[in-house]
Amino acid sequence: MAEFRWRSVDDFVEEALGQSWAGKTLHSFPVPRHFLNFFTTEKLWSGSVNVDLERVKGTLHPDYVGMSWGEFLQKGKRMGPNLSMLEANPGYYLSKGHKEPTMSYVVHDGDYWVYTDGNHRTCIGRFYLDLMGRETVLSGVETWEVKLDLEAYGKWCQAGGIHGLLGIESEIVARDDGPGWMKEKFGLKYFIHGKQVERREFLEFDETVKSSWWRFFRTLFRRANTV
Repeated sequence: MAEFRWRSVDDFVEEALGQSWAGKTLHSFPVPRHFLNFFTTEKLWSGSVNVDLERVKGTLHPDYVGMSWGEFLQKGKRMGPNLSMLEANPGYYLSKGHKEPTMSYVVHDGDYWVYTDGNHRTCIGRFYLDLMGRETVLSGVETWEVKLDLEAYGKWCQAGGIHGLLGIESEIVARDDGPGWMKEKFGLKYFIHGKQVERREFLEFDETVKSSWWRFFRTLFRRANTV
């Protein structure tokens, strides 16, 4: 039977902060959430699976990136109400059914990040299960496993991101689904100065070479120095 064996949530937090991993940092995802779809080549959604909270590397929520797990437990914006929910219903973190409210994670290269829902509950659940001497496995959560074109993302950022000369678009080229899962594949389109190019040309882009404006002013400068 699920239990909350502390006299208060303050006692729970105090004991949790003594865990050896409480000082570990929540890391950012390789691609910001609002640009994620542009650089995703494949996506697999699973509606109700198990996640080992020890494998959660961080979050897509920018407010919490850089905090330690212990800091987040103390300073999370909605940590108070969620800690009260733990005290009232610790069984939530032990139940095998689908979590309501939903908890979701994005998965890349075997690591997990909190996606759209569940930042505070992930933090609390990891501490709670660990302190109870249980496996830190949470059941009934959803995952989005993605493959990314990180090379293209890096080049796009290097060229100035949304303010640069490179552009990228994504479209669904295949989809399959079944009970509790869905898989999509995406075709990425690459652009320089609004003109579609091959991925190789996109990755080889050098702004000082490709920019017509740069070439124009370079020619004027050379002419001025030969007069």
